[in-house]
Amino acid sequence: MIQRAKQQAVTMTCVTAEVIYQDGKFTKVDRTVALKALHDDLAKALSDDRGRAAETLPRAVAACPRFYAII
Repeated sequence: MIQRAKQQAVTMTCVTAEVIYQDGKFTKVDRTVALKALHDDLAKALSDDRGRAAETLPRAVAACPRFYAII
């Protein structure tokens, strides 16, 4: 069992007798599909954050005069 290895040193990885990495490629993951899914998830998260920011901004701006009046 190897705890750590440089990428160049790994030629094959098996889990429960099934090859999951060989010759520099994952055998069970379609890179294009995985990257598209990641892109879609990140795009949704960013748009959700922008929506929340747009809702919060007017309240934050309105609170500024009260904040500075206190200090």
